[in-house]
Amino acid sequence: MMVLSSDVEESLKPFFRDKSYGGDVSEFMLFINSTGYVEDIVAIERTYSKMGHYKDPFSDEKVKYLSLAISFFDSEIDQSEPDDLKKSLLEKLRIKLELFSPNKKSGFMYKEFKEEFFALIQSM
Repeated sequence: MMVLSSDVEESLKPFFRDKSYGGDVSEFMLFINSTGYVEDIVAIERTYSKMGHYKDPFSDEKVKYLSLAISFFDSEIDQSEPDDLKKSLLEKLRIKLELFSPNKKSGFMYKEFKEEFFALIQSM
């Protein structure tokens, strides 16, 4: 799983470099987890798929972010090859982006973000 997340992270870095989609959102967080229980998946994805903010402990500034949680069953990971897992992750991410609905008052241009992100996923 670590290799998968590192590979995807490296692939996504150039996408976010020097991009702004408004709303002062400056960070994108992708949570990838594995569990054996449907209840865990629902709770984790509900908790970590959101727009929010936190106070940076070093600069004391408010940082706004968009986070998405992608979950796998343990059996999916145990029974899959790395390339298949990556394809599955990208498909789950595409679905998550399609279903996610951020607060429109945030000023974040989610439609533009989603369209560009979809294009990136297609190229991976």
